[in-house]
This record gives sequence, C-alpha cells and structure tokens, in this order.
Amino acid sequence: MRSFVLLAAFAAAFLGAPEARAQFANRSLGVSAGYMRLNINNLDWGIPIGVDASVYIENHFDLVFHAYGMVLNDTAEQKQFVGVYGATGVRYLFNEEGVRPYAGVDLGYFQTFMRATNANLVGLTPNLGVEWMAGDTWSVGARGQYTVYYMLNQDVQSSLGLHVQLSTWF
Repeated sequence: MRSFVLLAAFAAAFLGAPEARAQFANRSLGVSAGYMRLNINNLDWGIPIGVDASVYIENHFDLVFHAYGMVLNDTAEQKQFVGVYGATGVRYLFNEEGVRPYAGVDLGYFQTFMRATNANLVGLTPNLGVEWMAGDTWSVGARGQYTVYYMLNQDVQSSLGLHVQLSTWF
C-alpha cells in the first residue's frame, strides 16, 4: 500500500506540473532589407535584401551570418547593377530579455557583377543594433553598420548601412 501511495504522488506531481519553457530560443533565421551608402568604385548606393541567422554561443554572445543580394547604382555609367554581400561575425547582447541591444563585428565579402570594373572586396564591419522580441518565437530588429573594405593595391573603401529584419527563433 505504501508503494502505491508513493507512486500515485509521483504521478500526480508529473501530470500536474506546468509545461517547462525556455525564456527564448537560441537560434534565429530571418529576412532583412536595408539601404547602404557606398563609397566603392563609383557606386553610390545599394539596396540589400537577404537572410540573416544567429546562434547563441554563451555569456551574452551570438554568432551571426548574413547573405544579401543587392541592387547597386553606378554614378559613372548611370546604370544599376547586381552585387552580393556575405558576412559572418559575433555580437554581444547587452540584455537578453524582450528588448535586446547589441554591438558586434563582422568579416564580410562584397562582389559586384555585370560592370566593366567588378569589385571583389573583403571588409570589417562594426555594427550596433537592437532586437525586440515580439513573442516567444518572433523578433523585429534594426542594425546600423559601417564597413571598411580592403583590397591589395587599392585605396580603402567604405559603406554605411541600415538594415531592418524580421526573425523567427527556434
């Protein structure tokens, strides 16, 4: 009888316990769009559209990935061209609650296509941003970034950008 009472008490505790939930998931995948002011080989602006992803590492740090296709404006040829930008980096979250401001740095690659003088550049990108957790699995964010591009035997070039993103967390 004593075993039955003990078993019934454990069963009641397990069946009556609330659902265990983490505060927020630690991986995200999202879509992003923005505007970039460029200072690259006669390019003056670009509109990036693409995907962003992040993985929470530990102690307020995220590993981030960005991949964008871009429409670029060339002032010398008065035409629009296509480019791509990809980056990976790390960011530090100052707060891990509902509003998540952060600072980060990315290492990126920028390439243009269909131009007489195509660009292949590697850049370092410090950035600042904020994400707002709109629910347990969704966030809306904004990020500002300044990229300095390096290429052998060429002047240093740069871009300044602002991106907005919508992400799902899992």
